[in-house]
This record gives sequence, C-alpha cells and structure tokens, in this order.
Amino acid sequence: MMGLREYSRHRGCTLHAVQTAIAHGRIQKVDGKIDSEAADKAWEENTDAAMARYRGSNQAENASSKTAAYLEERTLRERLRRQREQMELDQQAGLLVPKAEVLHGYEAAFTRTRAKFLGVPSKVKQHLPHLTSKDLVVIDQIVRDALSELANVDSEE
Repeated sequence: MMGLREYSRHRGCTLHAVQTAIAHGRIQKVDGKIDSEAADKAWEENTDAAMARYRGSNQAENASSKTAAYLEERTLRERLRRQREQMELDQQAGLLVPKAEVLHGYEAAFTRTRAKFLGVPSKVKQHLPHLTSKDLVVIDQIVRDALSELANVDSEE
C-alpha cells in the first residue's frame, strides 16, 4: 500500500495525474492508500494509450512553444538593449543629438533666414536709390510670396 505521492513516484508521473486517475475511476483508493499492484493493472486497463501519447506530445508541444516564445522575447529584449547601448555610445560620440535641440536649431535658422529676406527691399533701396516706393512694394511682395510658398511646401506634401 502506498500514499498518493509515493505511487506517483512509482509510476513516474505527477501527483495530479494520479489524482485525476482516481477522480475518473481508472484506479481505486483503499482506506486512503493505493494498492500499487492492483492500481498498476487498473491503470494499464483503463488508460487509453493513444490518448496518453497525445497528452504527452501535447505537453511537449506546449513546453516547446513556451520555450520558443520565451526565446523570442529574450532575443527582442537583447536586440533592444543593444540598440539602446549603441544609441548611448553614438550620443556620447556626438553623432546623435536630442530632437528638441535639432528642432530649436532649425527654428532659429529659419527665423534668421526669414528676417534676412524681409530686409532685402531696404538693402535694394540703399544700393539703388533711384527706385520708387512702388518698386520697393513690388520687391517686398515678391519676397513675401516666395517665403509664403516655402512655408506652405510642407503642408502641400
């Protein structure tokens, strides 16, 4: 006579498998114990071998798919870690700068460029004093139209 855990070790299966066999009536307990010889015989007679193989292969497939999923996740984590480390190295080497810094630089450059272009009509007047104020208005309008077209390029694309 054996306890449930002892019988599961004897059969080479899990305690849960023994408990399931008892619950489904494939083996019997006597006074809370299992007669190993009778239970072994009943186990063989009452267990569908094809189903047992299926369950075993299904468990192996589940374990295999869980392992594959874990390895895939681990590979992804490692790839992301390497990318992050490479970005940090590139940033330290001065190859990368923060996005806000780049945007601020572009904004400042465009603002200076716009101011210079808007100053063109007054510079023209200094070099060509014979131009009339109507001529300067035309030049100013041409510059402003060009700046407006440049500003709207992004919205058209």
